[in-house]
Amino acid sequence: MAKGFVFEVAWPNDPDAASKVRSQFGARRFAFNWTLARVKADMDAKKVDSSHVSVPWNL
Repeated sequence: MAKGFVFEVAWPNDPDAASKVRSQFGARRFAFNWTLARVKADMDAKKVDSSHVSVPWNL
């Protein structure tokens, strides 16, 4: 069974805390884009050379 949850979090009033939250969102996006680029490059290399050993896709 899968359940979805919706929740809201108040944005911090402290400018320093808000800056840290923005930084974390930026780091998350950077990591996602870096990983996506690695996967795409791996898939492209596999298309060019079928003997290419793929990067393991695990956490």
